[in-house]
Amino acid sequence: MFTMEIDFTDIEQLQTDLKHIEQDRVQNLVQEASIAQVLIKNRISKGKTVDGRMMESKSKEKTGKYSKSWAKMRAKKGRQTNVVDLEYTGTTKGKFRRINGREAFREDAYDIGFDEDEAENIALYNNEMFGEAYGISDAEADETFIHYLKAFREELVRP
Repeated sequence: MFTMEIDFTDIEQLQTDLKHIEQDRVQNLVQEASIAQVLIKNRISKGKTVDGRMMESKSKEKTGKYSKSWAKMRAKKGRQTNVVDLEYTGTTKGKFRRINGREAFREDAYDIGFDEDEAENIALYNNEMFGEAYGISDAEADETFIHYLKAFREELVRP
């Protein structure tokens, strides 16, 4: 006769580690949403669309990258006209943020956009005028995902 003993210590530790990773997953997704938001805003500040083209007015008469009339308005406010940065007042870009709550992170998803109709309408108009700006490029999505994977890996190997 013999007695078989099973040591559940390792299994219990693994369960604890997995719970910790699950809890940190939500925080990592929140962080990655913030990174994506910053990457998009930085690209827009450089005057680039989602596909990497420089934004420019479709108007035939331009001053810099803006229509002549809009460039005049920008100049009166002390704004530059060489790069379409979508920052006439800064209000629209300031309202571009993570718009859903923690419940979305249970589904491994997050939404970045506008929580006000006025800002969204301005962004849609700008997209029509200059090309899609308020979206995520493949490079931005890749960079965001790489940050997420690194954070996840750090959680796996954390002592």
